[in-house]
Amino acid sequence: MNSSMYEFKMISKHRMYDQYLVKLRACIKLLDEVEDAFSSFCSALDNTGHINMYDVYHVVEHTAYHLGQIIDRVQRLAGHRFQFVQTGLNEKALRAIVQQSLLNTQA
Repeated sequence: MNSSMYEFKMISKHRMYDQYLVKLRACIKLLDEVEDAFSSFCSALDNTGHINMYDVYHVVEHTAYHLGQIIDRVQRLAGHRFQFVQTGLNEKALRAIVQQSLLNTQA
């Protein structure tokens, strides 16, 4: 193997392990913080009287866009299809959850 190919292998190995893995670990470590942020968002909505519907919708749609990017990349890199619709994470299930939640608040 020529020296440039050997150097390429070393660059690739260290970029993946010493840089990308470190970044991924840092992101994964913050997942409990992400869950807290989502919970705080829900609490804020629960404890707020008047809201600006357009502002909330913007946050929800912006989150959906980036979540789609994350899911796409994970599926592609891991070679795994989540099949959320088939596992019940779909609009029909969301409608049932919302309707039950509305019934609970009216009771």
